[in-house]
Amino acid sequence: MKPDLERKHYYEAPLHIRKNHLHVHLSKDLRAKIKTPRRALLVRTGDIVRIMRGKWKGKEGKVVKVSTVKRKVYVEGITARSARGREVLVALQPSNLMLIALEKTKEREELLGSAVFEVKGAKKAEERKGAEEKKGEKKVEEGKAKEEKGGKGEVAKSKGRSEEKKREEKERKEDKAEKVEKRDVKAKGETKGAKKEEAKLAEGRGERGEGKGKESRREERKEGEKGKVERKEGKKESEGKK
Repeated sequence: MKPDLERKHYYEAPLHIRKNHLHVHLSKDLRAKIKTPRRALLVRTGDIVRIMRGKWKGKEGKVVKVSTVKRKVYVEGITARSARGREVLVALQPSNLMLIALEKTKEREELLGSAVFEVKGAKKAEERKGAEEKKGEKKVEEGKAKEEKGGKGEVAKSKGRSEEKKREEKERKEDKAEKVEKRDVKAKGETKGAKKEEAKLAEGRGERGEGKGKESRREERKEGEKGKVERKEGKKESEGKK
């Protein structure tokens, strides 16, 4: 058969054939206790499996969901972050898994026997699961403690920043006050200088006025004396005519 036809048969296979692709290998302990020799068994929810390949290699967990249409298995605790930030179960390939413990059903008990369901591996898997859960809880607690410490550090940093801002504001206010004082001092000095100049000008004007007053008085006196002399001469002339 050509490869393209094989792919076509694989992707267009009906459900009863797709179901056959969900068989998972059994562990050595399970194979030793089965009545009829089997290498693989159809996986179902409740079974405990171990991941043999990939990113989560060596991890064990309970099967939560089996998708016949997608031919995928979903294991409890095997999650990833989606693009929206939510935790989503990771779809695993059945060929990358191995059955450690089986979910007990009537059909399986008749087919495989009751000894298969009394496996130490299941207890170990449960113990491992409990240990992993405890580790996860510890990690969560450590993360919370780190966040709290980080929050305290951020509070301290914010306080330091606020104090620095207050200091800067005080320095700015002091600089402004000094500048205002300098301006006032300059203005006062300028006003004093202007007043002194005005006083000097007024004094100069007063001196000039006094000098002018003296000159006018002298002229008036001269004119008065001239008038007296003229009067005397007029009287003399009038007496001589008589």
